[in-house]
Amino acid sequence: MPTPAERCQHMLDALQSVLQYTQGANLASYLANGMLQDSCCYQFVILGEAAKDLARLAAPQISQYAPGLVQQLSHANKLRCKLVHDYHQLDQRMIWNTIRGDAPALLQDLAQLRPYL
Repeated sequence: MPTPAERCQHMLDALQSVLQYTQGANLASYLANGMLQDSCCYQFVILGEAAKDLARLAAPQISQYAPGLVQQLSHANKLRCKLVHDYHQLDQRMIWNTIRGDAPALLQDLAQLRPYL
């Protein structure tokens, strides 16, 4: 099983990929590009799976160094569950809002936690 540091890195890599894929995009171009949507959703599945494991494996470090991250990790796992189990009801606008609203802050918080894992 990957270590907490490796799981954190998986999350960082997934977020960086999503932000790179969508650089220069807007909502209209995102909604018009099925491959871009699929690529981002796959990275969010990776993110959520790694978040679930990181929350379990590194609870003491998270509580000490990044207590606000607990809720973000929970949200990432819930998004993964939605993508995997409720794929037929997926709202790509919600995914876009997550990319633009939540992903940059989560990336920053994880980067700050990474040295303590």
